[in-house]
Amino acid sequence: FSTRRAPVLERVSAAGPEFDDLWAAAARWHRVAGVRDAAFVRWRFLEAPVPIEVWALRRGGRLRGYVAAHRSAPGGHLLVLDLLAAAPGDVDALASGILRLARSLGCGDVGTRLNPRTDYAGALRRHGFLEGHTRPAFQVLSPAPMPGLLRAAGFHLTHADEDADD
Repeated sequence: FSTRRAPVLERVSAAGPEFDDLWAAAARWHRVAGVRDAAFVRWRFLEAPVPIEVWALRRGGRLRGYVAAHRSAPGGHLLVLDLLAAAPGDVDALASGILRLARSLGCGDVGTRLNPRTDYAGALRRHGFLEGHTRPAFQVLSPAPMPGLLRAAGFHLTHADEDADD
């Protein structure tokens, strides 16, 4: 039994300097990831032709992560398009927050597509998510510029890194 309050994600309508600070913190522990600063969050989600909802994870008043997701009608599906944590210690709170968010929105299921070897995927599995049949694919051309890049656990790839719908 825990007396700690479960993480709550709050919807945001703007991405300002705190998202730049979040990206600066997250970039320190992600080996390979596309930039996810305030300009990216605005362009990719908040100001997109079909806006995507963004929810923030805050601890002590500070932005510690975000989730960008599309939801179908109530009782339907919540598709997590992107998520980012300031530090590895914030990843489980994001996973827990996603489940709480889905319940609050009345979504019957939650899905995402990301690298299955990352801390994010591990946290989602710990919170009851099951690994699906499709996995993101990417190719490293030879010769590899740096052997360290070949460790897949360091690649943070999500729906947000795709340019085309499938």
